[in-house]
Amino acid sequence: MDEVVHMKIEGTMAELLTKLDPKMYRKYLRNKKGKPVLYVQLKKALYGTLRAALLFWQNLSATLQEWGFEIYPYDWCVANKTINGEQCTIVWHVDDLEISHVSSKVVTEIIKQLQEKYGQEAPLTVNRGKIHDYLGMTLDFLSENKVRISMFDYISKLLTDLPEEFNGEAATPAANHLFEVNDEAKN
Repeated sequence: MDEVVHMKIEGTMAELLTKLDPKMYRKYLRNKKGKPVLYVQLKKALYGTLRAALLFWQNLSATLQEWGFEIYPYDWCVANKTINGEQCTIVWHVDDLEISHVSSKVVTEIIKQLQEKYGQEAPLTVNRGKIHDYLGMTLDFLSENKVRISMFDYISKLLTDLPEEFNGEAATPAANHLFEVNDEAKN
């Protein structure tokens, strides 16, 4: 990364980092208006931030274009290239990619190139086969010339992971206090 990135971390996250590694962070912890605050200089983009996603998109887009892919003008997270007379498509969301081509050898070669470019710090996670979990969706390619998309597993996990107090029914999504009137409020 060419530019210096400074970051302000406050509140619970600043406290958590300080507890996790007091030697590292305690000396940088400040108190601003009663809140713990850390000011840090990053050596590289922090994963999970909007800036990191943008930097990766810029890098991946440039790399794919160097490899002869064209970025689709209506969705900048889709790239296409004709390889061996057939279309190869790469779609992505942040750093989750789906690669498709009629030849599995072409997909393997692209994965190899991506591994060489991006798998230096840690190997890329590669899933192959006819069923994929992608962004909460299950993509099922078992039927020829068809794809079946569902979110049953994602929704089931979501419902299972909800806190106990979320069980039940409600006539409206509005919180109870929404209909309370504060008589002391100024008009």
